[in-house]
Amino acid sequence: TQARDHAARCVKWLRDGAPGRIILDVVEADGLWPLLEQYGDGREVLPDAAVMHTALKDLDKPGNVDADLKKAIDEYDAAGFVLRYNKLAQVRRAVGDDFVLGDMVSIEKSKYDPDTKAYSKKVRVVLNLKSSKISAATRMRHKIEFPRATDVVKNMLNMMAEVKPGEVIVQLVVDIANAFWNIPNHPMERRFFVTKVGSDWIVFLRTAQGSRNAMLT
Repeated sequence: TQARDHAARCVKWLRDGAPGRIILDVVEADGLWPLLEQYGDGREVLPDAAVMHTALKDLDKPGNVDADLKKAIDEYDAAGFVLRYNKLAQVRRAVGDDFVLGDMVSIEKSKYDPDTKAYSKKVRVVLNLKSSKISAATRMRHKIEFPRATDVVKNMLNMMAEVKPGEVIVQLVVDIANAFWNIPNHPMERRFFVTKVGSDWIVFLRTAQGSRNAMLT
């Protein structure tokens, strides 16, 4: 805070959980990201749990499980990124009766390796919050801007112009393992990040990929 770094306000997310802008807004990001020019609420009404759970009596029945999806959930569970239950009553005790159920979607991408001259498959699993109407109920306050390669080039040229004899410029790349999953989601909004995989109920403890504000956190 002494450095007046706006990001210091977000440190508490590591302890309390990051808001998903569904019922909690992310005012801590003001100053970090530009506000949308026409910022307003712009949200649809949150889906009624009674409407989303029209077939609760059937939800305890196991369904088909994609192998890639099961692998991803197993990895999330082992890493502590999700809570896993086998009964609907357990989910209700964890997040309350008024939770919204979403479905999981596997996105497959193929990448060509010129060395092996073969394609490798990479599967990314996302929580489909668009189908559960949570995306439409999410408030968008900031315009997300990502660093560009030209920013690095510009910064390097500026430093090179000021380098003194005997000084060396060293560039380092920091790759944080599971960086996306390091910040927990806020407990008040976990009821919007629930899915069912086979006979397992899954509650996400992180901002799931597929949510509108995942890029922000």
